[in-house]
Amino acid sequence: MQNINLKKTNNILVMKRVILKIFMVMAAVLLSCANLLAGSISWEVKDSVLTISGTGDMPDYPMGGAPWLYSSGFSKVVIKNGILSIGTNSFYRCTKLKSITIPNSVTNINDYAFYDCTGLKVIDIYAKTPPSCWNSSFRNVDTQTCKLVVPAESLEAYKNADIWKDFYNITAGIDGTKADEVKVTATGNEITVTGAAYDAVVEVYGVNGALVYRGNGKSVAVPSAGVYVVRVAGKAIKVAVN
Repeated sequence: MQNINLKKTNNILVMKRVILKIFMVMAAVLLSCANLLAGSISWEVKDSVLTISGTGDMPDYPMGGAPWLYSSGFSKVVIKNGILSIGTNSFYRCTKLKSITIPNSVTNINDYAFYDCTGLKVIDIYAKTPPSCWNSSFRNVDTQTCKLVVPAESLEAYKNADIWKDFYNITAGIDGTKADEVKVTATGNEITVTGAAYDAVVEVYGVNGALVYRGNGKSVAVPSAGVYVVRVAGKAIKVAVN
C-alpha cells in the first residue's frame, strides 16, 4: 500500500512539473505573439547569434518567459539601434551567453535582465550615456572577468556610474557610431575597421580573392597597395590601399 501511495505521489509531482512547463511555454508564445502584433520588436537566432531589432521598449517577461529562451542555443546577443530599454528577465539564466552588443539607443536595463548570465565575457555598449540599471540587472555576472567595452569619450562616465562601476575591466574601444554602422578606412598600408563589435570576425581579401587576414583584430597591415575587400558584420566593403 505504501508503494502505491508513493507511486501516486511521484506521478502527481511529475504532472505538476509538466503542467508548469506547458504554462511557461504558453506564456512565452503569447508574449511573442503580442510582440508580433504590436509590430515593434522582432528577433531571430542565426549561427548562434540572437538579433533583436525594432523600436521602443522591450517587454518585461516572467522568469524564463522570454520567447527566445525556447529557441536553439545562442552564445551572442546583438540588440539593434532603436530599442530603448532591455526588459525584465530578458536573458534570465542564459548561462551560455558569452557576448552582448548594446546600441546607443538603450537608456535603461531593467531588473534581472541578465540575471545568472555566468558565462558572459564581453559587453560592447555604444551608449555614450551609461544606461540606468537595477542592482539586479547583472546579478551573478562575474564583473571581475567580464570585459566592458565603451565609447572612448564615455570611459570615465562608466567608471563612475552606478552598477557599471562594479565592472573591473572597463576599456575604451567603441567609436560611438551605431552598432551596425561599420566603417573601413586605409592609412598607409594599414586597414582599420571601426563600429564593429569587439569580438567581430574580420576577413580581408585581395583583389584576386586570396585571403590576407582572418581574426578579431580591427587594424590589419596588408602586404602591398591595391584594392581589398573587407568582410565584417555580414557586410563586404571595398577599400583602396595606396
